[in-house]
Amino acid sequence: MSRLLDLVAPENAGTPLTTYSAVPAWLSSHGHTALVEGNSYLEVDTTEQYATRLSLLTRHAAAPLATAVLRHSTPADATPPSWADLADGLRVVSGKMDRFPSWPLDGFIVGVTGGSAAVRDVVAKMSAAGVPLSAVWIQDWCGSTIATAQKRVLFDWQAGSCDYPDWWQLVAELGKVGIRVMSYVNPFLTPNSVASPCGIPRTALYTHAANAGYLVMDGDGKQPLYTHEEVVFGNGAATIDLTSSDAKAWFRDTVLRCCVLGMREYCDESSPFILPPANATPLVGFMADFGEHLPLVGARFASGVDAMEAHNEQADAFARVTHEAITGTRIDADGLAFHRSATTTTPPYVRSFWAGDQEQYWHANDGFASLPRTYISSGLAGWGAMHSDIGGMVYASVFGTRTEELLLRWLEFCAFCDPMMRSHPSEAAAHLRPAVLPLPRVLCSSHCRVCLVLISPPCVP
Repeated sequence: MSRLLDLVAPENAGTPLTTYSAVPAWLSSHGHTALVEGNSYLEVDTTEQYATRLSLLTRHAAAPLATAVLRHSTPADATPPSWADLADGLRVVSGKMDRFPSWPLDGFIVGVTGGSAAVRDVVAKMSAAGVPLSAVWIQDWCGSTIATAQKRVLFDWQAGSCDYPDWWQLVAELGKVGIRVMSYVNPFLTPNSVASPCGIPRTALYTHAANAGYLVMDGDGKQPLYTHEEVVFGNGAATIDLTSSDAKAWFRDTVLRCCVLGMREYCDESSPFILPPANATPLVGFMADFGEHLPLVGARFASGVDAMEAHNEQADAFARVTHEAITGTRIDADGLAFHRSATTTTPPYVRSFWAGDQEQYWHANDGFASLPRTYISSGLAGWGAMHSDIGGMVYASVFGTRTEELLLRWLEFCAFCDPMMRSHPSEAAAHLRPAVLPLPRVLCSSHCRVCLVLISPPCVP
């Protein structure tokens, strides 16, 4: 898959040396925890038995890399600390994850795309089969765009999609039967047209952000910096500059609280955007995607921070602003934004991480088999509330589709390992197959009881 992706989008596929979350910390079987504070570029060499060699890139060093050596040893007669002790030592610095809400234990979170009719159809069929649904996750709620390479979510975070002309009515309708709604957002804004082909008036968020100076600029500061991945895929995307206090406040209140979550009390009534009704049923949360795509060079920020440092700080800033958008509001108790990117100090601002875009294969590198290793390393780092896209993400049918066997095994795995059972909307109909549909009904009960280890409210029999 990586080789195929690199053919379409050079240097965009992952490698064993890339990550969504740059955390300069490691736990050693020699009995120590090492953590480097700060977000600068760092190279680590742990091949020496009793030393760790660090190379830090600093702007003012005489050489490009300034090298330091940490020496450590454990006395032969000493009892080395347990892995739990080492993880606790790391959490003293990183902090503990924010409180995970209890409602995901009420049932399955089904991912659906394709419009209001498609959502109602999937909900009706799963409910008729006796599958308890705690929420529906709708990724394309704000619209879609057909680019040169693939169909993508329209990076303009407001209602007004032709596929969901009754968006807020749909949210309220599902809420009346106890099914919450989650959506999708990221820190990008599309500079492309957001004009609705079905005539719904819509003013682009990008236009306002560009005029207000809320976007990350290119190296000479003359125009917004477009994210490389989205340029390759033909969409184009500028990044909100979260180093600007004004941009962050606008993103938190106008975009996240008002347009995305539907809390009218945070809306600017003079805003040209599509506002929720005054009595709108608010969403319970969203996938907070990306957060790790800033370049190491060639970007300019409102705060003046160097691009090398801003690259790793962006993920933390994104988590903090989504956390602020939920805490202290009327959805605080149940609100849930789940992230894939982070830095060392991000956990207190996240209620759940997800493992990123696993493929719909068994592969150990980026498929189903990668999850046990991901969960173990993440758990040791203090990211206990970690979950995955059940069934994996199907990038395109030419790369293959989900098999029933894979989907069944993934459902079983997540029932006993994840704090929330959430499917990915690609090939959503796979969950309606006769051989698959009964399993979520059975596993939701087991999932609730297993998760009592993490969450205290009792399960409903």
